[in-house]
Amino acid sequence: MTRWQVLVPAGVVLLGLAIAGFLYFRSPRAPQLTDKDQLILADFTNQTGDPVFDATLKEALAIQLEQSPLIQLVSDAELHNNLQYLGQPKDQRITPELAQQIGQRLGVKAYLSGTIAPLGTSYVISLNAVNCATGEVFGREQITAPDKAGVLAAVSRAATSMRARLGESLASIQKLSSPYTNVTTASLQAFHAFSLGEDEHRMGRDFPQAASFYEQAIRLDPNFAMAYARLAVAYGNQGAVAKALPNMKRAYDLRERVTERERMYIESQYVLQQFDLPKALESYKLYVTTYPRDAQALNNLAQTYAYVGDFEQALAGFQKTWEIAKWDNVAANNVAWILLAIDRIPEAERYLKEALEQGGGDDTNYHGNILLHDFQAGHPDWEKETQWATTRPAGFMVEILAGNVNFFAGKIHAADQQWEHAAQRAEQQHLPDAAGTFYALKAVHDALVSDCAAARTAAHRGLALDRSAATVPDAALALALCGEAGPALQEAEHLASAVPTNTLVNDVYLPQVRAAVAMMEHRPERVSGLLASAGSYMPV
Repeated sequence: MTRWQVLVPAGVVLLGLAIAGFLYFRSPRAPQLTDKDQLILADFTNQTGDPVFDATLKEALAIQLEQSPLIQLVSDAELHNNLQYLGQPKDQRITPELAQQIGQRLGVKAYLSGTIAPLGTSYVISLNAVNCATGEVFGREQITAPDKAGVLAAVSRAATSMRARLGESLASIQKLSSPYTNVTTASLQAFHAFSLGEDEHRMGRDFPQAASFYEQAIRLDPNFAMAYARLAVAYGNQGAVAKALPNMKRAYDLRERVTERERMYIESQYVLQQFDLPKALESYKLYVTTYPRDAQALNNLAQTYAYVGDFEQALAGFQKTWEIAKWDNVAANNVAWILLAIDRIPEAERYLKEALEQGGGDDTNYHGNILLHDFQAGHPDWEKETQWATTRPAGFMVEILAGNVNFFAGKIHAADQQWEHAAQRAEQQHLPDAAGTFYALKAVHDALVSDCAAARTAAHRGLALDRSAATVPDAALALALCGEAGPALQEAEHLASAVPTNTLVNDVYLPQVRAAVAMMEHRPERVSGLLASAGSYMPV
């Protein structure tokens, strides 16, 4: 993200600040926002000389403002994309003047600017709410923090007051507010590292870039709930489920320390990562109802629909996410992915183009989608994306996809090589659960072409690395298809008993293994009954 600006004539406000803590001024011409409006945050002006405040304070203010169901912030990607129309480079800071010009172009009613300035050993934080159409300041908040450790709490109080100026009701503010003394982190250094992680995550660079910043934030503050949650997501996006779940559990245990919005995110993501899909749907529906313009909530609800096989609902949700986060390449990539999954190639092409325009060129999801698109469209050079992947730390995700495509194109040997290489790369990067997943994927495909020697070897290599829900289902299915009923059932049933709320394991994967065993034992009449629970997860 990027941040704001303002003013504090210290000699004038010193006495009032010392006595009152903060001042504010009312204007009768404040434009009242609705849940259809957006708000721009300008870059924060840091007059302290301490670089830890550069990105941190805007991120902190954004988190506090986004507790409001009324406020939808214009993304930094959209702001910087619009700079080109003002003759400015895309990496230019968003000054108050530029914020007003962008607001006029986009039809945004208001922007916020802010400043932090030293005042002896204290810090003065000021916020200005400005009418984009007229340039008139219609709301000011000024508050002092007694020291560096109190800055985040001061930002929280100023943001809460500003929410009322922007039209939110007192009842809503009281219900959906948490003070920063109990929210996220009290460590500015930890928050700064978290902010850098969020910047990488938004660009699709989860591993190792975003993950390393989240880990740094946790080292600085071991009770930083959202850092654990986002680290879990970063690992989960690489298939590293065994690494993701403990971090998600830690976030869940700390959820009382966060804002209402973050708590809903953590609780919903917790059940989703456990693949308790009915509960995840219920939780995300409540989250979306409470915050109907929250892009993360909409995106993850759509992802949950995809997991249960409801691709039409998933598509509608991803498209809604894109409407709200219009300049977010991740949102565009998700729409493209689901359109490719249901073979609507021309529509997917538009979203892929927009994802690239918004920085998707360094995102493994984008290159995976391009690979799928080029193969489905019959382009002979579809494997060019694997060349890009060889130089990227998370490029093994593209290699896995290329292996799948080669397999279904009848290029079995090429597919085997790509799966093997991807697994080795994951091992080298200390992601044994991801590597186990890839070996298990290779095993089940080897079994499908009756190469049971290779299938057994790959399955046992995967299980030697990982026995989580990421690896066991495919490894057990491969063993079952190759006649090893006892070991296959033992692995699958042990996993199912260990994760009783995981609906995919219990309703889909375990029945698949049992059905494979029945087939290999020449009892086909049992198969349909064994697979009955999996029927509701078929794509529609």
